[in-house]
Amino acid sequence: MDEHALRPLVVAIAAALAGCAGAPQDPHGRTCDTTLPDLATAGHDADLGWACLPAAEGSCPRDPTPVDLLTSWVGVDPTDCSDEGAQVTCGPVRGADAGIREDDDCCYLLHRPDPGCVEGRPLRDPAGHIRQPHVDDPGDARAAHWVERALHEHASVAAFARAVLQLLALGAPAELVAAHVAAQADEVRHAEACFAAASRFAGHAIHAPALPLATSELPQGAEALLIDTVVGGCVGETLAAARAHEAAASVRDPVLRATLEAIADDETRHAALAWRTARWLLEARPHLRGVAQAALHPPGPLPDHPGDPDHGWLSGARVREVHAATWAAVIAPARRLLLGARPPEEVRA
Repeated sequence: MDEHALRPLVVAIAAALAGCAGAPQDPHGRTCDTTLPDLATAGHDADLGWACLPAAEGSCPRDPTPVDLLTSWVGVDPTDCSDEGAQVTCGPVRGADAGIREDDDCCYLLHRPDPGCVEGRPLRDPAGHIRQPHVDDPGDARAAHWVERALHEHASVAAFARAVLQLLALGAPAELVAAHVAAQADEVRHAEACFAAASRFAGHAIHAPALPLATSELPQGAEALLIDTVVGGCVGETLAAARAHEAAASVRDPVLRATLEAIADDETRHAALAWRTARWLLEARPHLRGVAQAALHPPGPLPDHPGDPDHGWLSGARVREVHAATWAAVIAPARRLLLGARPPEEVRA
């Protein structure tokens, strides 16, 4: 993916972070629950527990990536984005000091929600797991791809609605609230367009199913909103926008191309909105900087699949290339700027 194709994302996110001075370094200072299990013995299904790494030259890495911890300690392969939302929520602590282990390994408390690879803003249940409704197999691979995309977009409508309520509860500026309301309307259009594409390939109408999770318990507090914004928006929607731009450039079908171009443009705005929201949260609550830092990490490895670029479905190899290019050119510099490690000139068009 060439840098020119990423220019809309770079420009939008640079504008969202313009003038951002960043927040000061936050010593973690968090109280870690040492009664939780060791993930190496608890198994792949455990969503909260300890993972440890050997100390490097007598000191502990302050912010190891969740993927490093999962692959080196837990011994699992975080494929298919299954650990894309994993977060280090506490640590490091010495294993022996905390009673987690008998040696001086550096131990970290790891939360592993199951976000999947999502188009749009993901909708999470009260435990932090992404959930979406079920639709019967349409019997056509192209239709199945567009159904999956449509369900993600459908769930994003509820995700933005819930974010609006969280912003209101935290006293967010009116422009942030209004922008999230507008993004919710965008997601309605995305879902309708994707269900229309799926129906076209299936040969029969496919509609949005009920979404009971939309009215489930709402996560409370600035930290919950920050994590959801960073993981689902700053990372998730930035990558989703890049994938949509790339898919639109590859697809031959003019109707699908128009759909993907519209989605790419909207998701670019949504990604910028996420960075702007994270900036507001950190400027008002600088003690949450460590939370944002832990959540801003690349997604896990993706599986191989052939895709169908002619019909808007990128191959696994192409998605990996898009993710790598987008992380290097867009997310990494924006991350440094948001966290205050680089001057504003670091992110520019």
